Amino acid sequence: MPVKANMNNKLAVACLMTIVLWGGVSNAWAGGHGGFHGRGGSHGHGGFHKHGGSHRHFGLFIGAPLFWPPPYYPYYGYPYRYPPPGGHPGLDRHDLSSLMWLGGGGAAMPEAVARKLETAFGKPYIEGYGLSETMAPTHLNPPHRPKRQCAGIPIFDVDARVLDPDSLAECGPNEVGEIVVHGPQVFQGYWRQPVATAEAFLDHDGKRFFRTGDLGYYDEEGYFFITDRLKRMINASGFKVWPAEVEAMLYAHPDIQEVCVIGVRDPYRGETVKAVVVPTPAACGSLRAQAIIDWARERMATYKVPRAVELVAELPKTATGNVFWRKLQEDEDRRAAGEGAESAS
Repeated sequence: MPVKANMNNKLAVACLMTIVLWGGVSNAWAGGHGGFHGRGGSHGHGGFHKHGGSHRHFGLFIGAPLFWPPPYYPYYGYPYRYPPPGGHPGLDRHDLSSLMWLGGGGAAMPEAVARKLETAFGKPYIEGYGLSETMAPTHLNPPHRPKRQCAGIPIFDVDARVLDPDSLAECGPNEVGEIVVHGPQVFQGYWRQPVATAEAFLDHDGKRFFRTGDLGYYDEEGYFFITDRLKRMINASGFKVWPAEVEAMLYAHPDIQEVCVIGVRDPYRGETVKAVVVPTPAACGSLRAQAIIDWARERMATYKVPRAVELVAELPKTATGNVFWRKLQEDEDRRAAGEGAESAS
């Protein structure tokens, strides 16, 4: 369901200036380029999306031409829209010398894919972090010093903290908790939903913070890292399993194109790990679920290894292009409930 958020012009200006001041204008002034790709602005977010709108208006702000590239062309966009190197036919025939940087958001870029992109294009993949409720990014990696699988550092006028989800006490460096943010781009509330709005905010240290629902931590240098959504945690025999972490490791498998990890009921462990996998075109028909499980056992802690693997042709996506993990989880829960009812009868 789309987020019905109450925004205003102040938030829109904050969104625009974030893009302008962080990387766009500095690149334009220094290199004579009017955008992030070559001499025009290019991004992979649809024009209807808040971030796509940021880039579009940024180009207009500095008088740069704009163009929308075809799918799977290197640009700033969702990680799932970046093909694995070699997956774009005829890519070596394109002149990519004007490519300034690769970046994206909306989902974590798996480490294995980021390494392949950097090797293929000679540019680091720069990640950012934000939500529909913040309109603009709240965190971005400095282009000159990015870290992999990292949300970045808080941008201008953003106060980001990590709090214990239960006690709301502040966490120190490298301690996982819920990320909360305060800044000019944070929305005012959910449209005509006062209860949901009240639950989404908290007062802390004299400020009104938005509870992102994302678990993460920051390191000694102030870089933030996203662990996973609070609601996605899998409890396997008392061990906490973060699906995003398992997904990132599975992306290193050469025959996996896409993967989504969900929790499934287990009579002994309570919950266990299941991976829903889209094979690469070359591995379709030959990749076996057990082979993935065996591969994972050699690389992961025992409680993180998927006990079940389902091979599918594609993963469901949300309207904004993210993997729709919630649908997969709900489908699995319904299937388990149906099997339980049959067993009881």
